[in-house]
Amino acid sequence: MNFIKIVAFTMLSIQIGLAQNIDAQKPDNSMSEFGPTFLIQNVNIINVKNGQMLSDHSILVSDGKIKSILPTKELDIINFSEIIDAQGSFVIPGLWDMHAHLRANNLPPEIITDWMMPLLIANGVTGVREMTSSCETDDQGPVCLEQMREWQKEIDMGALDGPRFLSLSSFQLNSPRESDYTKKEIKQMVETFDEQNIDLIKVYTGLSPKAYNWVTQEAKKHNIPVGGHIPLRMTISEASTKGLRSLEHARDFLFDCFPDSKSFRKSAKSQDPPIDVMHDMVDQFEEKKCQKIFQVMIKNKTWYVPTHLTRRMEAFAHNFEFRNDNRNQYIPKMLLDSWKNDADRVVAIDSTKYGRDAFMRFYRKGLGITGEAHDAGVRIIVGTDGGDSFVYPGFGVHDELKELVKAGLTPLEAIQAATIHSAEFLNLQKSFGSIEVGKKADFILLKHNPLVNIENTQIMKAVIYRGEYFNSDKLNSLLDKAKYFKSKID
Repeated sequence: MNFIKIVAFTMLSIQIGLAQNIDAQKPDNSMSEFGPTFLIQNVNIINVKNGQMLSDHSILVSDGKIKSILPTKELDIINFSEIIDAQGSFVIPGLWDMHAHLRANNLPPEIITDWMMPLLIANGVTGVREMTSSCETDDQGPVCLEQMREWQKEIDMGALDGPRFLSLSSFQLNSPRESDYTKKEIKQMVETFDEQNIDLIKVYTGLSPKAYNWVTQEAKKHNIPVGGHIPLRMTISEASTKGLRSLEHARDFLFDCFPDSKSFRKSAKSQDPPIDVMHDMVDQFEEKKCQKIFQVMIKNKTWYVPTHLTRRMEAFAHNFEFRNDNRNQYIPKMLLDSWKNDADRVVAIDSTKYGRDAFMRFYRKGLGITGEAHDAGVRIIVGTDGGDSFVYPGFGVHDELKELVKAGLTPLEAIQAATIHSAEFLNLQKSFGSIEVGKKADFILLKHNPLVNIENTQIMKAVIYRGEYFNSDKLNSLLDKAKYFKSKID
């Protein structure tokens, strides 16, 4: 999340202050803490592990879990008090956003609970990997790690309608000072993160290679994964070899896969290359270099979160239709204005055709690299960088699924990246990520088959979340809640 968004959220604080492989399976008798019992009839269950489909089946949900999956014709419906006819809906697991930003410095809690969370659940996003969950200093509140943990408990208990907080990160380690972090400081920080039960240490571009190495060494001692933006002065291969769990964003591949990559890494002052260099990175792209990087990542089990929506914004920053998306109806005016100012800033870098083409080519090349990485065997998961300009909360996951299909993944492979593969990344596949007996009842009923067209993930009949049934009326009420919140602060 960039500085412009942080400023916008700070201004919104003021506004709010003023305004205020699946076979037929037998029942599992294990219990969870809460949830009603109901039968969903006549569904087509997509096995996201292999793309096979169980047609005309029924799912029994009880106590927040999937209790049984059986052919509809084998059921005696007299035995069930609450029956829902899904009328041939297609079932996929709830979607996860594996690079989300719900909190930001000085962001009021209401923006998260009354605006972001409703939009996420309304779009079938049932889990998030939150990427900036803690505060480095007290003045970055009011929402810091303690509040995030409290919400995490409330969501899991069913007291708050929001996506599961699957992973909470540290503040970003970015070496803001000329002197850099010392080894002692990093040791103390990682020990504190361990005491706080932080799920991820987030690194950033300003970190020196020496400091990054200290972070990964200390993190390994405490079994805390490291992910994020790799330091500008390091290559992907170097960062991966030292212990990077996940590479966030596609652009680092372009940085490392052209002849002048060493010179760029040595001299770059930011992660935004000049226009001429962006063209060079595309024109002089060396596939063999990237293929070697892919193999390093595979060897080191470094996963990849492309977040193509961020580069898409830069590519389409000048486009009227892009800037006036119908979903702007859910975005508070001050935040939308900041998004448009951010787009204006990108265009102003070079508004000529040459300049605009640089961003478009860079974005499209990133898509191509993602397809190549996937074909090579790099593990990919879905992340939106939600909170960035024109990345719509909730809706953005569906947008990123479409980007992955543009990149060359099949619809099934894209869905896997937001479901079973994301669960595997977090080692939560025993409870989440596919439609199986004993797993948590987090899934979506779709009107049309998403394996035929990935856009069908957006046409939802219902969301089952924590074993609760959110029909279309409830989903619309969540959208209305977000829109009402917007109206209060505009």
